[in-house]
Amino acid sequence: MPRVPDWLTRRLRTLPGVRVDVDPLGSRITLHSPGTRPVRYRAIAVSGISGAEATRRATELSKKVGEEHALLAVRSLPSAVRKELAEAGVSWAEQLTGHLHLQAAPLFIHVEGHGQPEPPARPEAGARPTRLIGLSGRCAETLLLLATTPGGLERDITTTRLAALAGVTQPQATYVLHRLEREKVLTPTRSGGRTKSWAVVDAAGLLDLWGAEDTAPVEETQIYVWSRAPQELLQGLARLNDAVEAWALGGAAAANLYAPTLTTYPVATVWIPNATPVDMVASALDGQVVADGGSVTIRQTAKDPWALHRLSLPTKGTVHLSADVDANESARLRETLRGNQSRPPAADLWGGMSLVSRPRAIIETLRDGRGRYEEIAVALRNSLALTSTTG
Repeated sequence: MPRVPDWLTRRLRTLPGVRVDVDPLGSRITLHSPGTRPVRYRAIAVSGISGAEATRRATELSKKVGEEHALLAVRSLPSAVRKELAEAGVSWAEQLTGHLHLQAAPLFIHVEGHGQPEPPARPEAGARPTRLIGLSGRCAETLLLLATTPGGLERDITTTRLAALAGVTQPQATYVLHRLEREKVLTPTRSGGRTKSWAVVDAAGLLDLWGAEDTAPVEETQIYVWSRAPQELLQGLARLNDAVEAWALGGAAAANLYAPTLTTYPVATVWIPNATPVDMVASALDGQVVADGGSVTIRQTAKDPWALHRLSLPTKGTVHLSADVDANESARLRETLRGNQSRPPAADLWGGMSLVSRPRAIIETLRDGRGRYEEIAVALRNSLALTSTTG
């Protein structure tokens, strides 16, 4: 069970007249106020929430924790989302802004923060967009892969190296790095007034930020493929290796292979290149395109940002990254990430499978938001042991 973030504990202990008891090993918080019964909360870190979807998911989480109340721990929220959550009776705390809203009878506390303001919904006129979307999102994905590698390896990254590893231009890598420095998820190393490199100091915050912003338009097509069991359907996806130049299982299905959580198999979502005809994929799988009721969801998006860091699972041996950038840098990245990108459990069953990276699987699973998908995302997130030295 994820423990209460340090920044949230510090924020709650600034409340006058309220005693805060925190479970040091778990996510439970008890607030004591004179003359009223104690109120118990469970802190739940939520990434990438917005609008009505935020209210829906927060309400579901509140129901799941039983006698306790859900306390959403987020980096920041737009003002419109705050209003919707308050109207739905949901409690939350924001790390960047200091906003705090606790709503659970007999306790009601609302404190306006004075921290960093919420980011603008649109870039300012004339400003170059640096939202973590598409290829900029792939920069975030690359940084997360480096940050979650076991110790003893180089973590600092330069603009040149990020551009090569993420397959983007140096200007784009530069804008992303400076944006993430402003967000305080990266820290710079400077020499003579110039920045030499950056290091990730808040991997959890980086994942949350990427999940909130990576909202590139996605085209989805349903394919019905007959199979005797979901496991057989997943194993049959390996037939795509001969049909398309690149593909990857994504979303909850990939996350559940990385961190087995459910005894059943989630609906298969498969990424294919934007220029690949879906009919070709349907034919390779002996299926057919349908309007609804499909057993496989095909996803396509511009520039295929999912493709660079996907993992191929051989029948035997070590999984490897599929990278299309400079050969020396690609080899170095694969070597650097070898310890982190280990074979998923029972990988021999999935020989020939291709998966999106672990960080990408987390944000896709959270975005899909079906049933128990949140549990899969939390399990995979915990397995990465995302660190934060800022909170």
